[in-house]
Amino acid sequence: MPQNGPQNALNPQQQEAVLHLHGPAIVVAGAGTGKTRILEYRVLNLVISGVPPQKILLLTFTREAAAEMLSRAAAQDPRCREVEGGTFHAFALKKLREEAELRRWKYPFTILDEEDSLEFLKLCLDDFHDMAIKKWLPRPEEIQRIFSKSINQMKNVGSVILEEFKDMNSKDLSEKIKALTVFYHIFREKKLSLGYLEYDDILERFHNLLNLEEGYRKKISESYAYIMVDEYQDSNPLQESILKNMAAEHKNILVVGDDAQSIYGFRGASARNLKNFYRDLFPDVFVKMVVLKNNYRSTQPILDLANAITDTMSDVIPRRLVADASQNAPGAQRPQLLALASAAEEAETLADIIQLLQDVAHLKLSDQAVLFRSAYISIPLQTELLRRGIPYAIWGGKKFTDLPHVKDFLAFFRVLMKSEDILSWRRILNTCPPLQNKEKKVWLQHAQHGAGFEELLGNLWPKLIPSPTPHSSETQAQERLRMLNGLLQELYQHRDNPKILTQMILDYYTPILKERQSKWEEPLLDIQTVAALASGASNLEKLLEIFSLEPPRKGQIPDMNNSKKPSAPLVEDYIVLSTIHSAKGREWNTVYVMGLQDGMLPDRRSLEDREALAEEHRLLYVAVTRARFRLYLSFHTGAENSSKALTRISRFLKYPEVLNCVESDVAIHYPAQ
Repeated sequence: MPQNGPQNALNPQQQEAVLHLHGPAIVVAGAGTGKTRILEYRVLNLVISGVPPQKILLLTFTREAAAEMLSRAAAQDPRCREVEGGTFHAFALKKLREEAELRRWKYPFTILDEEDSLEFLKLCLDDFHDMAIKKWLPRPEEIQRIFSKSINQMKNVGSVILEEFKDMNSKDLSEKIKALTVFYHIFREKKLSLGYLEYDDILERFHNLLNLEEGYRKKISESYAYIMVDEYQDSNPLQESILKNMAAEHKNILVVGDDAQSIYGFRGASARNLKNFYRDLFPDVFVKMVVLKNNYRSTQPILDLANAITDTMSDVIPRRLVADASQNAPGAQRPQLLALASAAEEAETLADIIQLLQDVAHLKLSDQAVLFRSAYISIPLQTELLRRGIPYAIWGGKKFTDLPHVKDFLAFFRVLMKSEDILSWRRILNTCPPLQNKEKKVWLQHAQHGAGFEELLGNLWPKLIPSPTPHSSETQAQERLRMLNGLLQELYQHRDNPKILTQMILDYYTPILKERQSKWEEPLLDIQTVAALASGASNLEKLLEIFSLEPPRKGQIPDMNNSKKPSAPLVEDYIVLSTIHSAKGREWNTVYVMGLQDGMLPDRRSLEDREALAEEHRLLYVAVTRARFRLYLSFHTGAENSSKALTRISRFLKYPEVLNCVESDVAIHYPAQ
């Protein structure tokens, strides 16, 4: 490496990770320790060292993270632009597309989000008429969860059912396993026939190619001779097996993660996967480990609290975060613990501090954030902020693509790409009330059995929807049907131009939205936002991939709660209210963590489950480490008598070593649980 190479911008531990070239390695990167810089500079170092950039793969958990790391590296060496980077799902989908024609798969694929998957599962249940089996099937939502867990944890459906229904008698359990196994195969075959892929299917199908075909596995392993993985603690067994197969030939894989930030157990991730990297992926090879300790985000008092929280955890890799000199300002404020009598008082107190810091310390609202375990906890605070006219944005709400009006909007693009998409046709046909259920059913049957777009419009539409006779005037119902038919015809003519398509769909759907909803202003802003993103896409497939794999969240655009006019420009300065899950990877000058009481954090549903409780503990660590300079922790007793404060404070705060790291007016003498 040149004398003035990338190592000069790194601390000794970061250098050790970046300069490691060959063989597997683990980098334990605690919060704020510069993991982005590690991956950025390791890409740069590999390229400088002579590795062809096309042979380097960077896998992250968001598209933005990969783009940021690679753009930084490319700013120092343009060759880094040729490095491939992205999410597990996007990379796997790209490889499946490359194989689709060769293997004669149903193509193009239609990616189903969680809500669409559930709707399709319900359709399959409606068509499943074996009542002797059907009576043993659980609720659709439960079926969906079991199927997903089966794929991500690489277990058969029967094994998952044994875990989920421990208290059921053996005879009933046997019937349930039989029923779900039968339905599982029917459901999968139906998806395959229509070219539908759930998120889990994308990874599973790619894994099967790697795991079952030695030639394909060697080809991929040779194509990507150096693999890097961000946020490894959030990977599940299926993703780990994919990585093991991809690195089988060369074993040049470096993973970066923090087991204390493993908070996605509901997706199959385990806090132990980082610690067990040696055993699970490379038991016979030396694996290098580097533990980063320098923190470039928070002051030492905040890190002292973070260290105390990890000290009280079990089964995490030991680490001790130390503030970088640039953050270690003299007189740094210790975290404040606020015990309030009620939810209303908690909201008022936090709003007081928010306003005080804005007015007196001149701290922008956007430099502050309020975090919580679940969105409902913030409702009293939202009310108080509204009362005071303080603008806020909520993170952790629905994705744009979960909203019914946005799903309607995107449905038009989906059927243009693939006319068999019966889920999208259902949405489109429902925008036109004159269509009868029997007509919709005939349409869906033809679409499902392969009728193309031209056949549906040219042959089927006139049979189902006769035109008015020359001697009769057009009714309002016939006008609506004619408008929909005309739109579909126009869309098909311009199917290769997303910008024109977007405007036509917007013109058609806006009056329908206003007719359906009395408060149509906010939904209209939603679809206008999606339209703006859609119109810039190069083609339909790219457009739908953006919205399928990593759609924007509704809450990441500020709510217009500070304005009486919904069409007014969005405010520039607002405070973020966010679930802890949605705040991961972010940081703010000042952070408030509210609702720190048993039943809220930890969530009451986790209290009887050891693994779930441990994950709740890690959520507190994630929340605390979002703060740079000020940290406020609050809880309320639910009673006016503040002497009862200790009856509800989160068990994670009761440890003496944790309490010693906070300032509080409450005398706390309570044993840790």
